[in-house]
Amino acid sequence: MELNDYLVKNESATASVTAFDSVDAISDSKEGTLACTPHRVVYVRGKDVTDISLNGVNSIEYTSPSYPKRYLMMGIGIAAGSLLLIVLGAIFGEIPDAGVFSALFFVLGIPGFIYGIVVLGYGFLLRRAVLRVHTPNKSYEFSSKDTNLDQIGHTIRGYEMRKNSR
Repeated sequence: MELNDYLVKNESATASVTAFDSVDAISDSKEGTLACTPHRVVYVRGKDVTDISLNGVNSIEYTSPSYPKRYLMMGIGIAAGSLLLIVLGAIFGEIPDAGVFSALFFVLGIPGFIYGIVVLGYGFLLRRAVLRVHTPNKSYEFSSKDTNLDQIGHTIRGYEMRKNSR
């Protein structure tokens, strides 16, 4: 389903952006269109639609594109722990009759270090802006590499200000 197929007659999107409905999504199959109309925020991905009434929006949060900190911490932690195992393997390698322990530490440490580097790289791929829309019942989180994600937030607040000035 496309955004225009979902909108009612004479309703138009005043701001739209390509976005993910998860901060961890990376494939194009998880990508949809996030749009703001005068009455609602709509996210369309395939046959799935999320429809949020602007009357129900309590608050919004926008975070500019940044590296996801949990991937930074996890990647550094795994790589550092694996380096410790490699160092222990080298130390045990110097002790007579400890060859099994030395090999075990290397077998665990080297793939672990590589995995830690992969986690850091994956985090770099997930560097994007995040918009959180909070309602009384649920919070929605959208992320996008598009620099115009903040326009959705500005549009929501613009409609709110216009409604309150009447």
